[in-house]
Amino acid sequence: SAVDLNPSGFTWSLGRATSGSQQIGYGYGSATGGNQHALLWSGMASSVVDLNPSGFTQSFGERISGSQQVGNGSGPATGNNTHALLWSGAASSIVDLNPSGFTSSGALGISGSQQVGNGSGSATGNNDHALLWSGTASSAVDLNPSGFTMSVASGISGGQQVGYGSGSASENNTHALLWSGTASSAVDLGSLLSPDYSTWSVAEGIDANGNI
Repeated sequence: SAVDLNPSGFTWSLGRATSGSQQIGYGYGSATGGNQHALLWSGMASSVVDLNPSGFTQSFGERISGSQQVGNGSGPATGNNTHALLWSGAASSIVDLNPSGFTSSGALGISGSQQVGNGSGSATGNNDHALLWSGTASSAVDLNPSGFTMSVASGISGGQQVGYGSGSASENNTHALLWSGTASSAVDLGSLLSPDYSTWSVAEGIDANGNI
């Protein structure tokens, strides 16, 4: 049943996620000047929408929920730093989610009106911190828990977010984490595992039933 989604003018493409009848990913070729561009499909190669915004050299589509898509991109518009991006089906719909005090960021998950990812900058001591957005840069919530130097949020469903982090609280090992919208709500999932898995664990996604 495979459908080849690689569009005309593209040498290479990758599908990253699907929601309903649409797919998100990225690709490059003569059509993009050899730069990676975020791409949105509706089930066939000819349906492709190039999401790369004006002022961006490259972009990557990562996840999709309903009519919105998230990923990241960089170019003159961002001082060539990577910024988390939110689209609503067209390049012109772009919302730059990079918060004040952050040099770089990326969005890795979306559910309903909220998005998750990570970012770093002066606001974080230049360490990666897990972030939660509600559609705008100013809505960013820093999810990095006490006792953790770094963290990343990679999945979201409803009011819960998952990812991973490390710091003194995890004996500097990488532990899977669960949040409910705030840094203080963090649950160290790595600490719930047997000693066989105490060194490294990550949470990639969470479903509507809370399965991680």
